Amino acid sequence: MTHAIRSLPAGKLVAQGRHDALPGLPDGIPVKVIVEVNPDDGIVTVDLRDNIDCVPVGVNLSQTCATAGALIGVLNCIDPSVPRNEGSFRRIGILLRENSVVGIPRFPASTSMATSNVTNRLINATQRAFSMLGEGYGLAEGAASMGAGFGVVSGSDRRRSGEPYVNQLVIGNNGGPGAPTCDGWVTYCMPDAAASVMVDSAEIIEQKYPLLIRSLRLVEDTGGAGRFRGGPAGEIVYGPLHDPMTVAYFAEMHEDPPKGTRGGESGHRSAVSKISRDGQEEPLPPIGLVELQPGECIRGMESGGGGYGDPLERDPNRVRHDVLEGWISLPSARNTYGVVLNGKTEDGSLSVDSAATLQLRRDLGARRPAGWPASAR
Repeated sequence: MTHAIRSLPAGKLVAQGRHDALPGLPDGIPVKVIVEVNPDDGIVTVDLRDNIDCVPVGVNLSQTCATAGALIGVLNCIDPSVPRNEGSFRRIGILLRENSVVGIPRFPASTSMATSNVTNRLINATQRAFSMLGEGYGLAEGAASMGAGFGVVSGSDRRRSGEPYVNQLVIGNNGGPGAPTCDGWVTYCMPDAAASVMVDSAEIIEQKYPLLIRSLRLVEDTGGAGRFRGGPAGEIVYGPLHDPMTVAYFAEMHEDPPKGTRGGESGHRSAVSKISRDGQEEPLPPIGLVELQPGECIRGMESGGGGYGDPLERDPNRVRHDVLEGWISLPSARNTYGVVLNGKTEDGSLSVDSAATLQLRRDLGARRPAGWPASAR
């Protein structure tokens, strides 16, 4: 761990995020992280003391969750060969303040949702702060919605003589963060559980519970654009088979989606809606409890990951591949990434017009406003 830190540039970096609004907290919850890298001493310090006091909602972080969130954010940005053990943890100093929403809670502050929500904003801000060290460091922000794809469904099952059921689905898809060397991954889950959660099977869910999943897909143009783009968001549509079903959900990142970094763009916002029997669709609030009658459905889109680096610097052949795979649309390839493609997607004849792409990227770059973030933001 000491060797890994000594390979980093020195710097004191500040990144801020914000949890979406909550009942009684219309401005949401700001999260501020100060990361100081001291390569000479082989120490990284994460200062979380400059955050607001505990709030009257259960998202306050316990001391353990605040510590773990900071550790995750740092270790996400360190050489992955570094072991996750006490020796490594001792090289990371974490400064907390009593009675802070990101710190050491004081009674009667609730920490019932400390493992998610604000923890995810903390991890994101920490790893985005590392990107401010320079090119090749840190990560963009990863998505963390718990909308319909992570909803808690409940009701009674006539197939089992009306036996009540309740279960949380884990079949939604949040996009992973863009990185200095690769795109955000698809089966991300969210920052606090990245690469550690098994995704449910649609078929097994339908066998065990009286519901029908009508569609499940990844949505193009939902990952934040960048030299390396964020992972796409997933969309799911489902509803009850025979009897009413209640769905509880928490679509965080509806207001403040995952930020890109070093010129990368933000990922797509989360969204939830209800589809009536006759196909009419109405938006639902980002946090809610909805009862569905047979024939009605809930549609949920989680959020996409933030992008890393300037989209105009993305390899044009990667852009072509993204269009063929359905990750991004032809208009985005041209207008966001500045890549001119000829041919058709249907027959695979799509090709990059290198000369036209070079000129278009020059034109798009020249139109950017003064102060456009060519570095970290």
